[in-house]
Amino acid sequence: MYTYRIGEAARATGLSAHTIRFYESRGLLEPAARSESGYRRYDDADLRRLRLVRTARTLGIPLGEVQELLIGLHGSTCGAYAEKVGALVDRQRGEVDQRIAELQGIRADLDALAAEAAAAAGSSQLVADCPCCLLMDDVGGGPGRCSPVASSVGKRFTQDILEVLQCEVGARPDAPTPDDLARDLRTATIAGGRLVLSFRRSAVDAVRQFAAAECVCCAGIGWEVSETGDAVVLAVSGTPAQLEIIATAWPRPEVAL
Repeated sequence: MYTYRIGEAARATGLSAHTIRFYESRGLLEPAARSESGYRRYDDADLRRLRLVRTARTLGIPLGEVQELLIGLHGSTCGAYAEKVGALVDRQRGEVDQRIAELQGIRADLDALAAEAAAAAGSSQLVADCPCCLLMDDVGGGPGRCSPVASSVGKRFTQDILEVLQCEVGARPDAPTPDDLARDLRTATIAGGRLVLSFRRSAVDAVRQFAAAECVCCAGIGWEVSETGDAVVLAVSGTPAQLEIIATAWPRPEVAL
């Protein structure tokens, strides 16, 4: 009967010589016979066991379970062996299904994070002023993401209005709402495809925080903050319908639109 040196066994099974020695040390392979010169020699039965171990490990089956499968292998009937393989496969499929579910959850989180990153990509808001920066701020709804909460402004918007906006203005935790900013609002005008809101200069921090939160929340709507003289200006860009709705978020009758 022909026997193989370890290099030949490695080429025949697709395993490295180091891996074959490791499997032998773990009892997955009977101790190799030795030639007169002391070299390991492997027969066809050894190669079949090695291929079994290689395939099982490729499928993610733990070494301990592979070792159980090998017990009494060549003295077993094909039927008995098939039953053992079937039971092992059923357990492994359960493990794989659990990992798939976990990975799908991670993928959903990544998709949501990617959408928020895209929405905030054009923001000029300083990270130092942002109340809910991606991955950094634990504000609920997942790690480092803002989560909508009820607000008095949100309650004033009906479902059809929210569908036009594609977001809920002022619904971010730990950030100012339009109600909070209303007392500092001086003027609000819609011109040139933008809603321009002018606030007292003293409200600059609150306006920046509000704009930063909305940049994360409302994809497709632009929120830019600038300072001019004694005022801080929030310029909102969006569709005409969106701007008309956003303008109503500040309950201030004397504002001229």
